[in-house]
Amino acid sequence: MKILFISLSIALLSLTAVAQDNPKQNATSTDNATLTFGSEEKTTFKTDTLRIASGKSYLILIDVQKEYDDPTVSIMGGPVDDEEKELLKNFEEDSFEIIKQYQHTLILFENGQKLDLSSLANTFQGVAYWNGNIEDDVQFKNIIKKSTEFVAEQMGLNTQSSYVINNEKYKEALALLQNKNNFTEKSRLIMNSFLDDVYKAFLNNRLGQDANLFNTLPENLKKMNLSVSIGSEEKMLKRSIEINKKGRIDKLILFDRAGKISRSIQYIYENDILKKTINDQGTTTIFSYDDDKMIFFQNIGDANETNVYYLKNDKKNIENYIIMIDDTYPSQNSLSKTINEKNCEIRYINDVVWTRNCFTDQNVFPYLHTYTSYQDGEVLQYRKFKIEKKNKKTYHKYYSNAQQDTDKDVYELKGIYQLNDDNLVTNYTITDDQEKVNLEIEYIYNH
Repeated sequence: MKILFISLSIALLSLTAVAQDNPKQNATSTDNATLTFGSEEKTTFKTDTLRIASGKSYLILIDVQKEYDDPTVSIMGGPVDDEEKELLKNFEEDSFEIIKQYQHTLILFENGQKLDLSSLANTFQGVAYWNGNIEDDVQFKNIIKKSTEFVAEQMGLNTQSSYVINNEKYKEALALLQNKNNFTEKSRLIMNSFLDDVYKAFLNNRLGQDANLFNTLPENLKKMNLSVSIGSEEKMLKRSIEINKKGRIDKLILFDRAGKISRSIQYIYENDILKKTINDQGTTTIFSYDDDKMIFFQNIGDANETNVYYLKNDKKNIENYIIMIDDTYPSQNSLSKTINEKNCEIRYINDVVWTRNCFTDQNVFPYLHTYTSYQDGEVLQYRKFKIEKKNKKTYHKYYSNAQQDTDKDVYELKGIYQLNDDNLVTNYTITDDQEKVNLEIEYIYNH
């Protein structure tokens, strides 16, 4: 399938077509674009003209905006790019030629039709298909999404976009997760693992994976404070965790540079079971349980999010569903999975690998960790670090300068951990671009 590249797209606008001079054309009329029959000589047009010859099939993905007329504008991603990937996946290579059109122009077809995208005052979006037969009309629809279904209809096929198929699967899976109330000892294990993750991520989200240096919450703990100082700046309180009498996280608190609370999240339990969280903006997350699964739901604006934590071979895995509230955007729905496989945590989005975190035994030093991210199947970023135990209370963190796993490792010291007599991290010093960042953790106990 040949692709004629015009530009790329990020906008969601609109386009429809109007047929003139020929009664057999059934498109509807708008102020934006015109699809007409007639001779080229009748057209007054000063910008570029695209001529489409007969003899083979063409599909034109259209997202025309004024700023895209500037050849220096770089545009990446968007609905045209998404639909192109779907088309390449769903049809044979020689089925048709794809043209991606992003600039104001006039498109002239050899069968006498023309698609007018020339008005600089308007923006256009849509899909046009022509089978290349001089006797047949150009077919047009006014939105880009479901281009696969549109083309399949013209070709007499019954092909569906992957996101349409996936949406049905997502809805079926989510329906099975509704109204669960089956709390078991396996549920408690996964709940405890989730709360442990919250505590560690809250304290060390800029520290990365740090072996087992951050242990589970110590007994009789009332509160933890995380303070940060950068260079010669004065130490500032950034985060606090309040612990209830049963040793569970009760409240997470973030502070701004003035020392005032900028955000907080309250954890609410019933019979020592986490039931919901409420943040200071009123957003509520509801938790339910089904044996070895922990399920939680929340609204995130234009979409509903569902997370499922579950155990498999005694290891924690995660599924994350993002479903748009408006059904007109099915391609924006997604399912991401974080799967534990052979000492690696692999994250998939819509069945495509996005990241891979691999690590050695977290109780053995030196501890090694590699992070790899991917884009279109290619490595986007690769990072590797190790943690060495210097003595009972001091650990060093080194980053490799390797850009890929075949490069030779040259390590540079980037962090130093200090532990107290209870083997809890009290200080972590980061050297970042020659600037030192010091994180100090204070543990406050019940008397």
